[in-house]
Formats: sequence, C-alpha cells, structure tokens
Amino acid sequence: YSSAYGGPKGFTLIVTGTLTNNGTIDNSHGAYAEGENVYLWYNAKTDGYEFVPAVGGAGANSVTDYRTAYGKSGLVGAISTAKRGTGGGGSGCASSYGAADTVVSGAGGAGTSYSGGPGGGGVSYMYSGSGTAGSGSPNGGSGGNAIGGSMDGSAGGGAGNPGGAGARNANYGSNGTGGLLAIYANEIINATTGKVSANGAKAGTIKNNSNNYGGGSSGGGSINIFYKDNYVNNNTSANSGISSAGGIATGGTCGTGGGGNGSITIGSIATGTFVAN
Repeated sequence: YSSAYGGPKGFTLIVTGTLTNNGTIDNSHGAYAEGENVYLWYNAKTDGYEFVPAVGGAGANSVTDYRTAYGKSGLVGAISTAKRGTGGGGSGCASSYGAADTVVSGAGGAGTSYSGGPGGGGVSYMYSGSGTAGSGSPNGGSGGNAIGGSMDGSAGGGAGNPGGAGARNANYGSNGTGGLLAIYANEIINATTGKVSANGAKAGTIKNNSNNYGGGSSGGGSINIFYKDNYVNNNTSANSGISSAGGIATGGTCGTGGGGNGSITIGSIATGTFVAN
C-alpha cells in the first residue's frame, strides 16, 4: 500500500480447506487504476460469469451556496446499481457566509471495480471571494482539494488515494477508498471476533470542529465470498463483522458528504454455479 496511489488492484484469498477468521481481513485500500470488469467465477450451468463491474456507484453532485448562513452540507455518493459494485464518493460542503459570492464544492468521483469513488473538496469563503473546489479524481485517484478565503475560510479535503488538501485551518482528507476483496474456500468460519472489511475513508474537516466544513468521504468497496461446503458467521455485531460501508457523513451545519456503500455478496459454488446466500 502507498499513500500516493492506494493499494494493489485487489486482494484475493484462496484456502483449499477451512478458513477460520479470528481477526481482520481488510482491503480498505482501493487502487488508483482504470476500472474494468473483473471476472470472479464462471458458472458452467449458465455459461455466464460472476464479475465486479468496471463502473460502480456515481459520485455525488457538487453543492452550490450563495450567502446561506453556515452553508450547505455535501451529498452522499451513490450505491452501485450493478451487482458487486463499489460505492461513489461524496461531495464536499459549500459555504459563502456573509458577503461572499457563489461558491461550489467538489463533486465526488465514481466508483470503479478496483476502488470506491474519491470524495470532493469542501469550499468556504466567509466574507469575500468565490470559487470551485476540486472534485474527486476518476479511477480511484486523489480526493478533491479544498479551497477557502485567504484570511477567512477553512474547509477540508476529500478522501482518496491520496486524500485531498485542506484549506487554511482544515485537515486533509483521509487516505483510502474501499477496495476489491475476493475470498474462496471449501469452508469458511467467521469467528465471534472475525471481521471482513473494505470500507471507505473519512473526509477532512476543520481542525477545531470535527463535524463541520468538510470535504466528501470515499465510497465503500466490493466484498465477494465464495464457499463450497459450508459457511458460518458467528460474529453477532450489527453488521455481522462484514462491512463495505462508505466513509461517514458528518452532521454539522456544513458537514461532509458520505461515501456510498459498496457491496457484499456471499454464496455457494457447490453445484458449479453461484447461489447467493
């Protein structure tokens, strides 16, 4: 993994016997790479493939603000309409408080087969000026850079590979996007402490308020689990220990736009064709 471009295009784990997971299997490091259909399993009976689509969920639209008190929060990235898809990136918040002109936040990037979408940058001009923040890069690249007034505006960067720069007194977006994860085994046992994850990352916000003036968070990844004989999940947590969530959205007056959730697909290949749980 490199903070400059993310991780490899995907993570595949193949176990010929029994896989018992007591810890964490994680690929929350999507890759900066052009998407393509990734074929995971050939169904002999249907002469078709189980695959991760080249394009995931759409990135969230940018947000425009014109002299609204405290601004407008970013929007959430889309969930993929295609099976096994990744989530889109969220957009940044926009604030033109006071006598500022129109400002536009950065839009989120679309998800790909190898990465959830990066988030867009936030924008804040509190008393004067206008501008448009950077959008989340295509193909799982960097988060959008934020912009702000030279003396009176702070906004956070979007999450991505790497995270976008914050403006003035604000944080960079986190490095990371949800990645592609595939697991194959005869038997899979997820223990009470077992976790499987491909989550998006959180956007940057201003340093003195972790909920406000943020960029967009990145989208969740694609988790694909194939088993032949048996699958048991003993983790009783809220998401059963398996998560491909988009990076969080904050609830401030000018909060971050959350990343769209990715996908989790689990099923049997005992008959040669894939049968979802």
